[in-house]
Amino acid sequence: MQDHPSREQLLEMGIDGFEIANGGTLDTISLKFIQDNNLLLITGTDVHYPDTNAFSWTILNTNGNRTASNIMAQLKARRTSFLFDPTGTQPLAYPPETSNYFQTAPPTLLGQYFQMFWNDQTGMYSFSPQGGFCHQEYITIRYQLIGYFIAWVLVGFLIFEAVRLVVVGFIWGPLQRRKKYLRRKKVEDDMRSEVGAGDLEDVQQ
Repeated sequence: MQDHPSREQLLEMGIDGFEIANGGTLDTISLKFIQDNNLLLITGTDVHYPDTNAFSWTILNTNGNRTASNIMAQLKARRTSFLFDPTGTQPLAYPPETSNYFQTAPPTLLGQYFQMFWNDQTGMYSFSPQGGFCHQEYITIRYQLIGYFIAWVLVGFLIFEAVRLVVVGFIWGPLQRRKKYLRRKKVEDDMRSEVGAGDLEDVQQ
């Protein structure tokens, strides 16, 4: 991997161990290296949200003493094992939808939607002195997807204009003309009534 020390180099640096499982991936090469060199073995669940599946567990024999000091003692003694389930557990907890979520969801989800137009691949973070990432960064622009998105926007605009034409031309327009006709007719009727009343007064005089 680019800019990343090998397992042998990390061992010479004094590394304690490796993470051999992350998500649904099991690193069998690192597992064999750990067994050959008596290193610490741990797993990473990546359970960052209540509804995220778990795939692996780090096993410690605490003998019922689950204090932080005893757990650290077991880790330092490298007395760990692991369980790995490539299918993952079923989500058992679902976070409630609060008013704060509804306030921030529209811009957040819209931003996630537009992220589909490109893909930024950097690989895992490198712990070498140079820092950076293990692999060269690749940014892929999905031009075809952007083209189809623009096409669908145009289709939506044309549909909107067609519907607006139908509503304005055949429903809203005639309705407004009918209202204007009735207002004008009422004004004319009122004027005729006033004229008729004036003529009647002249006759009476």
